[in-house]
Amino acid sequence: MGRDIWIQWFIWIFFLYGLYEFACMLFYRSRGYKKKKDSRLVMVVHNGEDYIEGLLRTLAAQGFEIDVVDKKSTDATRGIIEKLSHDQENIHLIEEDFGKVEEEIDKDIHP
Repeated sequence: MGRDIWIQWFIWIFFLYGLYEFACMLFYRSRGYKKKKDSRLVMVVHNGEDYIEGLLRTLAAQGFEIDVVDKKSTDATRGIIEKLSHDQENIHLIEEDFGKVEEEIDKDIHP
């Protein structure tokens, strides 16, 4: 008999926790809240027109802030990135020379 009570309590706790999670999900969705990730990605791209649009759209949908450096691509990569940076607020095209960006990254990693 004592074991059955603990099993019932265990089931009730999981039920109430699931109910709580469901209510939170409905509350946040109904108010348009999104869980924002505190992650920022820096990508260096060279001639990546075949995959860059799908990759950037996937990462942007997950809430990442994305800085994209085009390393003098000779295909349509830069145009795709420019179009996406105008459409999505969390995609940014970095216009600077790749050498300067590389130096800035090294300064951040190795102060």
